[in-house]
Amino acid sequence: MDDKHLVAVIDFGSQYTQLIVRRVRELGYMAKLYALEDLDQIHEPGAVILSGGPKSTTDADAPDIDFEWLQSLNVPVLGVCYGMQLLNIKHGGTVKASNKREYGPAALLPETCAGLYRDMSPSSQVWMSHSDTVDHLAEGCRVIARNAEGVPVSLQWGETTFGIQFHPEVTHSHEGRTILRNFLSCAANLKKFDIGDFKRELIREIRERVGDKQMVCGVDGGVDSTVLAVLLHEAGVNMRAIFVDNGLLRKNEAEEVRANFARMNVEIETVDASERFLAALDGESDPEKKRRIIGGLFIDVFWDAVGDAEMLAQGTLYPDVIESASNAKPKAGRRRRPPSPPSSSKAPGAPGNPYPRHPPPYPWHAPADSPRPRRSAFPGAGSACSDKRTGRRPIEDGQGLS
Repeated sequence: MDDKHLVAVIDFGSQYTQLIVRRVRELGYMAKLYALEDLDQIHEPGAVILSGGPKSTTDADAPDIDFEWLQSLNVPVLGVCYGMQLLNIKHGGTVKASNKREYGPAALLPETCAGLYRDMSPSSQVWMSHSDTVDHLAEGCRVIARNAEGVPVSLQWGETTFGIQFHPEVTHSHEGRTILRNFLSCAANLKKFDIGDFKRELIREIRERVGDKQMVCGVDGGVDSTVLAVLLHEAGVNMRAIFVDNGLLRKNEAEEVRANFARMNVEIETVDASERFLAALDGESDPEKKRRIIGGLFIDVFWDAVGDAEMLAQGTLYPDVIESASNAKPKAGRRRRPPSPPSSSKAPGAPGNPYPRHPPPYPWHAPADSPRPRRSAFPGAGSACSDKRTGRRPIEDGQGLS
């Protein structure tokens, strides 16, 4: 995929980072996430966004960036939270630890409703998640917004380098989309994001990477694995889709899963392991022990069905990537690791994901009368452990830290 003129989002470890990529794409521009060790893969970007992160810029092992390289790109730059603090330091300013961590909604008061804050309200709610704050500002740095206490929360260096202390990518920042749009308007010739072109590029890459190897794909009827299975099917690769019925699904759910795949012309293999799962759970009441039993048995059943496949395909949505990756280090391109095969298994030794960094939206390919999957992944485990749902909100709703 041609990486020129896209928005390069550089990952400093925030769990919101991949949401920045999503927001940029929603605004119609191509964005891609890069780990710090992958900066040599960035070629002629149209703009750069430095993400937030859980570290303090004052830590000895704080993530850093080659500032000369960043300046040499000669493109608009936006630093978010940690990214803003790092930019302030790089321009000659300082950062200090705050007396308290600021987490939650805050008021944003732009100095003027122009530039980065064009078409903004005089006061707008934004979402904060930080403990450090800027102290000394470098010569030539301008404060372009403050909070209700008068503390600078947005800075500008030159014409097209900006810093914001808050997270515009979450919905709790009510006008965050406008801020991102204004930043992107500073860039020239940004690559457009078109879902049809994106799908075709994914299919081309799948064909190149898989070739004539046999690939196995685990499916459960959820959005992530369904999208991946249909993409593999449309790519025409040698793919087996395996659906494990653990007997813990909702009423008639196994039949619904099979019917949905049939509507999309994707053949799946059903492994009915209901009796094995129910027998293993018999007499156990502890929820965590149930989870471990279900998880361990699922791995055994799945890998027994894999056989001699050479590659494993795994579909993973952004929220899963975010929640699964450690905040200890940046996680661009990381994903949930697939279950490891038992030592006695003939399962593939090096599972692969055809395109892990860009899970596609669902679905361009489903027939108009096909119901969209609305299930969460592995509902059986949760259902077996409790009759109550946790009610957790998705990451897009601004829950979480960093």
